[in-house]
Amino acid sequence: MQSLYLIRVWKESKILFIGILIFIFFQSFFIIKRVQNFPFFIFDMYSRPIEKQVTFTIYEITKNGKSFDYTALTNTKENVVLNSIRTYENAKKSYPNAPNEAVIEHRFKNKISAKNYQFIKDGLTNDKATIDAFGNWINRYLIKSNVDFSIYKNTYDFQNKTKTDSVLIFSKNAI
Repeated sequence: MQSLYLIRVWKESKILFIGILIFIFFQSFFIIKRVQNFPFFIFDMYSRPIEKQVTFTIYEITKNGKSFDYTALTNTKENVVLNSIRTYENAKKSYPNAPNEAVIEHRFKNKISAKNYQFIKDGLTNDKATIDAFGNWINRYLIKSNVDFSIYKNTYDFQNKTKTDSVLIFSKNAI
């Protein structure tokens, strides 16, 4: 019994012992509340069956009417492009309300000063100018020339291997 780690810690340092107990308490709390907390993962996230997708969506970027193969980019650059398109699409769809505005309001409104709340809100939400600047940004980042380009969100049926829907997300004509 004397060789138990916690007993040895108690004898050596009461502060460290209390710190370890607090850590164990909070980690147990997070596990019960099902909050992922690195490096401790909830086991069942690896043991649930994966549902088979019926449909899936893929973004298609066309440059002068021809598909642009963004998968040939580095993984980092491809992720930046796809995440930016997704963010642009969500911001455009929900404008003038930001998708995360309710979360920001819940977490910060009436808990911090009005000035700080407005600063946080402005920093975490997109305004009309930011949405309008997307085309110029993606042209500088990806296309790098003054050509016609469009971005489509294509939906495919997995079983039939057919395109079921195509939605134009963005289009820019060369000047």
